Amino acid sequence: MARGKIQIKKIENSTNRQVTYSKRRNGLFKKAHELTVLCDAEVSLVMVSCTDKVHDYTSPSTTTKRIFDQYQQTKGIDLWSSHYEIMKENLEKLKEVNMKIRREMRQRMGQCLNDLSFQDLQSLESDMESAWRVIHDRADRVLTNQIETSKKKVFLFDHLVLSIFFDVLLSWIFESLESISSYCSVKGEECGANQQKTSNGTSKKQWIKIHTAWLTMEGTTILLWDFEMKVLAYLLCDRIPASLIFPGKQGHLSQLTACWSSVN
Repeated sequence: MARGKIQIKKIENSTNRQVTYSKRRNGLFKKAHELTVLCDAEVSLVMVSCTDKVHDYTSPSTTTKRIFDQYQQTKGIDLWSSHYEIMKENLEKLKEVNMKIRREMRQRMGQCLNDLSFQDLQSLESDMESAWRVIHDRADRVLTNQIETSKKKVFLFDHLVLSIFFDVLLSWIFESLESISSYCSVKGEECGANQQKTSNGTSKKQWIKIHTAWLTMEGTTILLWDFEMKVLAYLLCDRIPASLIFPGKQGHLSQLTACWSSVN
């Protein structure tokens, strides 16, 4: 039974069109390979599908470029001349832009100024002044940020050191209060006037002897002047508010008061 004649026209169904393209492409490449083997021919095929996919076949004994070069030589035509001209024009434009940029860079460094007019020099001077202001402002911001960062680091370090110092100082006060509890039997001035020395000859006031100190605690800076007098005034006379002596340290003050009460 004879095969029916197939009408050659575009296949509207995209799936069927892709299947037909794949089958016929493989068949065409097979025929090209047969020509290469049977007839010792040099064959080069380039195919672009409707989906812009490129497929090619070239005989193993040659290259696509070699075949195109041979074609141009045989036909006496140049397939690339127009393309070369466009590339050459683009290259010349890029060279001009590159030279202009290099010249401007040298001018900003104080070079190649002989060909500039007075107006050009004024414009260059204005540009340089604007650039200098921007650079100067940026340098100031960077320096300010570095200084602020350093200040924060120093503040945190000082806060840590002073907090440790304050805790050690309070521990020292508690221990000293306990050590003098054996001979401190009266309040106020009697305690300081009558009991000058302990049994081993140690001065009572050695338990706290800080005349001038700056402490930073919980974001508040306070000046402790004649520290031991303030503590004694608070403990003995109850005339100075606790917040003025130890801001934020009410727990320690409660311990101080309890310790002093136990002494008396």
